[in-house]
Amino acid sequence: MKLFPVLTTLFLCAVSCNTPPDPKPEEVAHAFLSAYYLADFDQILPLCISGSKFASDMARNAQFYNSYTPEACDILHKELEDYHFTIQNVTINRSKDSAFVRYMVFTPLIPEGEESLLTLIKEEDEWKIAKLL
Repeated sequence: MKLFPVLTTLFLCAVSCNTPPDPKPEEVAHAFLSAYYLADFDQILPLCISGSKFASDMARNAQFYNSYTPEACDILHKELEDYHFTIQNVTINRSKDSAFVRYMVFTPLIPEGEESLLTLIKEEDEWKIAKLL
């Protein structure tokens, strides 16, 4: 009987160690920005908060992108190759249901970088992008 609590504790530890932690806001922001600067809407859309204006804007952008000729897509991808970003900081609000990610985006026209902001909101325990400023 005394062995049961020990085995139960070991089992729970093993299960919890095998469960990957939920992505943090910074990880979701990095995944979003990486996809955004590649125009990879298959990766972008699932990262947006459902039903938001931002999600519908991204869906509309995906429709425009899908209407481009292959040549136009190639031109866009070549231009985007020179875009890079670095995440500066992440601020999570006290209630831990929204976060702000400040990042710098570097382009050929702005080599010194320009600061931008992502707003993330927790939706069913997952961080989702709500706004890009």
